[in-house]
Amino acid sequence: MIAVETALRKHPDVIDVASRVTDGPPARRIVAVAAQVHCAPIDLRDHVWDTVAEPDLPDVLVVLPRLPRADDGSPQLNWDAVASGEGCSFVPLATGTERAIGEIWAEVLGRTRISAEDDFLSLGGDSMTATLLLDLTNDRLGTTLTFDELLAVRDLRELARSIDARR
Repeated sequence: MIAVETALRKHPDVIDVASRVTDGPPARRIVAVAAQVHCAPIDLRDHVWDTVAEPDLPDVLVVLPRLPRADDGSPQLNWDAVASGEGCSFVPLATGTERAIGEIWAEVLGRTRISAEDDFLSLGGDSMTATLLLDLTNDRLGTTLTFDELLAVRDLRELARSIDARR
Protein backbone atom coordinates (compact mmCIF):
# COMPACT_ATOMS: atom_id res chain seq x y z
CA MET A 1 0.00 0.00 0.00
CA ILE A 2 3.01 2.28 0.36
CA ALA A 3 3.34 2.60 -3.44
CA VAL A 4 -0.29 3.66 -3.76
CA GLU A 5 -0.03 6.19 -0.95
CA THR A 6 3.18 7.60 -2.45
CA ALA A 7 1.61 7.91 -5.90
CA LEU A 8 -1.47 9.64 -4.51
CA ARG A 9 0.54 12.06 -2.39
CA LYS A 10 2.34 13.16 -5.58
CA HIS A 11 -0.97 14.05 -7.27
CA PRO A 12 -1.49 17.84 -7.05
CA ASP A 13 -5.16 17.53 -6.00
CA VAL A 14 -4.65 15.11 -3.10
CA ILE A 15 -4.37 16.62 0.33
CA ASP A 16 -4.41 13.51 2.53
CA VAL A 17 -4.17 9.73 2.11
CA ALA A 18 -4.87 6.67 4.20
CA SER A 19 -4.96 3.03 3.18
CA ARG A 20 -5.68 -0.32 4.72
CA VAL A 21 -6.09 -3.96 3.81
CA THR A 22 -9.48 -4.97 5.11
CA ASP A 23 -10.10 -8.14 7.08
CA GLY A 24 -11.98 -11.18 5.96
CA PRO A 25 -11.96 -13.50 3.02
CA PRO A 26 -11.08 -12.37 0.53
CA ALA A 27 -8.81 -9.62 1.76
CA ARG A 28 -9.78 -6.42 -0.01
CA ARG A 29 -7.29 -3.60 -0.32
CA ILE A 30 -8.88 -0.21 0.15
CA VAL A 31 -7.44 3.25 -0.30
CA ALA A 32 -9.25 6.25 1.12
CA VAL A 33 -8.32 9.68 -0.18
CA ALA A 34 -9.34 13.19 0.71
CA ALA A 35 -9.10 15.39 -2.36
CA GLN A 36 -9.85 18.95 -3.31
CA VAL A 37 -13.34 19.29 -4.72
CA HIS A 38 -12.28 19.98 -8.32
CA CYS A 39 -10.63 16.58 -8.68
CA ALA A 40 -12.75 13.72 -10.01
CA PRO A 41 -12.29 10.32 -8.33
CA ILE A 42 -11.92 8.65 -11.73
CA ASP A 43 -8.97 10.93 -12.52
CA LEU A 44 -7.25 9.88 -9.29
CA ARG A 45 -7.89 6.25 -10.17
CA ASP A 46 -6.32 6.74 -13.59
CA HIS A 47 -3.32 8.44 -11.98
CA VAL A 48 -2.81 5.48 -9.64
CA TRP A 49 -3.37 2.97 -12.44
CA ASP A 50 -0.76 4.68 -14.60
CA THR A 51 1.75 5.11 -11.75
CA VAL A 52 1.63 1.95 -9.62
CA ALA A 53 2.60 -1.59 -10.68
CA GLU A 54 -0.38 -3.90 -11.13
CA PRO A 55 0.34 -6.15 -8.11
CA ASP A 56 0.31 -3.05 -5.88
CA LEU A 57 -2.98 -1.60 -7.15
CA PRO A 58 -5.76 -1.27 -4.60
CA ASP A 59 -9.08 -2.92 -5.30
CA VAL A 60 -10.96 0.31 -4.71
CA LEU A 61 -10.11 3.98 -4.45
CA VAL A 62 -12.58 5.89 -2.28
CA VAL A 63 -12.57 9.68 -2.24
CA LEU A 64 -13.75 11.37 0.94
CA PRO A 65 -14.21 15.09 1.66
CA ARG A 66 -11.60 14.76 4.40
CA LEU A 67 -9.91 12.13 6.52
CA PRO A 68 -10.94 12.26 10.17
CA ARG A 69 -7.96 12.29 12.52
CA ALA A 70 -7.45 10.97 16.05
CA ASP A 71 -5.84 13.15 18.70
CA ASP A 72 -2.45 11.69 17.81
CA GLY A 73 -2.91 12.73 14.16
CA SER A 74 -3.42 9.23 12.75
CA PRO A 75 -6.35 8.58 10.38
CA GLN A 76 -9.45 7.51 12.27
CA LEU A 77 -11.76 5.88 9.74
CA ASN A 78 -14.57 3.39 9.94
CA TRP A 79 -12.97 1.07 7.39
CA ASP A 80 -16.07 -1.11 7.08
CA ALA A 81 -18.07 1.95 6.02
CA VAL A 82 -15.29 3.02 3.64
CA ALA A 83 -15.11 -0.49 2.14
CA SER A 84 -18.87 -0.54 1.54
CA GLY A 85 -18.96 2.97 0.09
CA GLU A 86 -18.76 3.98 -3.53
CA GLY A 87 -15.37 4.06 -5.12
CA CYS A 88 -13.46 3.57 -8.32
CA SER A 89 -12.38 0.01 -8.96
CA PHE A 90 -9.31 -1.43 -10.65
CA VAL A 91 -10.82 -4.53 -12.31
CA PRO A 92 -8.98 -5.59 -15.50
CA LEU A 93 -11.00 -6.39 -18.60
CA ALA A 94 -11.06 -10.19 -18.76
CA THR A 95 -12.89 -11.35 -21.90
CA GLY A 96 -12.51 -10.48 -25.55
CA THR A 97 -15.86 -8.67 -25.50
CA GLU A 98 -14.88 -6.69 -22.39
CA ARG A 99 -11.59 -5.67 -24.00
CA ALA A 100 -13.33 -4.67 -27.25
CA ILE A 101 -15.89 -2.55 -25.38
CA GLY A 102 -13.12 -1.10 -23.22
CA GLU A 103 -11.20 0.00 -26.32
CA ILE A 104 -14.31 1.69 -27.71
CA TRP A 105 -15.08 3.43 -24.42
CA ALA A 106 -11.48 4.59 -24.07
CA GLU A 107 -11.55 5.95 -27.62
CA VAL A 108 -14.91 7.71 -27.28
CA LEU A 109 -14.32 9.06 -23.77
CA GLY A 110 -10.63 9.92 -24.18
CA ARG A 111 -9.50 7.64 -21.34
CA THR A 112 -6.36 5.53 -21.19
CA ARG A 113 -7.78 2.90 -18.83
CA ILE A 114 -11.20 1.36 -18.35
CA SER A 115 -12.22 -0.98 -15.52
CA ALA A 116 -14.68 -3.84 -15.95
CA GLU A 117 -16.75 -2.22 -13.20
CA ASP A 118 -16.88 1.24 -14.80
CA ASP A 119 -20.17 2.62 -15.98
CA PHE A 120 -20.44 4.83 -19.01
CA LEU A 121 -21.99 7.84 -17.29
CA SER A 122 -19.52 7.95 -14.40
CA LEU A 123 -16.69 8.12 -16.94
CA GLY A 124 -18.17 11.29 -18.39
CA GLY A 125 -20.44 9.76 -21.00
CA ASP A 126 -23.47 11.73 -22.18
CA SER A 127 -26.09 11.45 -24.91
CA MET A 128 -23.71 12.69 -27.62
CA THR A 129 -20.94 10.25 -26.75
CA ALA A 130 -23.48 7.47 -26.19
CA THR A 131 -24.62 7.80 -29.79
CA LEU A 132 -21.06 7.46 -31.06
CA LEU A 133 -20.37 4.62 -28.64
CA LEU A 134 -23.46 2.73 -29.80
CA ASP A 135 -22.55 3.14 -33.46
CA LEU A 136 -19.00 1.89 -32.89
CA THR A 137 -20.09 -0.97 -30.62
CA ASN A 138 -22.77 -2.19 -33.01
CA ASP A 139 -20.42 -1.88 -35.99
CA ARG A 140 -17.34 -3.50 -34.43
CA LEU A 141 -19.11 -6.19 -32.41
CA GLY A 142 -21.92 -6.92 -34.86
CA THR A 143 -24.68 -6.29 -32.32
CA THR A 144 -27.84 -4.17 -32.20
CA LEU A 145 -27.39 -2.50 -28.84
CA THR A 146 -29.88 0.31 -28.09
CA PHE A 147 -29.48 3.52 -26.12
CA ASP A 148 -31.84 2.23 -23.41
CA GLU A 149 -29.86 -1.02 -23.10
CA LEU A 150 -26.62 0.92 -22.67
CA LEU A 151 -28.08 3.00 -19.85
CA ALA A 152 -29.79 0.02 -18.20
CA VAL A 153 -26.60 -1.92 -17.45
CA ARG A 154 -24.63 -1.35 -14.26
CA ASP A 155 -21.14 -1.55 -15.74
CA LEU A 156 -18.99 -2.57 -18.68
CA ARG A 157 -18.81 -6.21 -17.54
CA GLU A 158 -22.61 -6.46 -17.49
CA LEU A 159 -22.80 -4.90 -20.95
CA ALA A 160 -20.27 -7.42 -22.27
CA ARG A 161 -22.25 -10.31 -20.80
CA SER A 162 -25.42 -8.95 -22.38
CA ILE A 163 -23.76 -8.73 -25.78
CA ASP A 164 -22.24 -12.21 -25.43
CA ALA A 165 -25.65 -13.65 -24.49
CA ARG A 166 -27.10 -12.34 -27.78
CA ARG A 167 -24.54 -14.13 -29.88
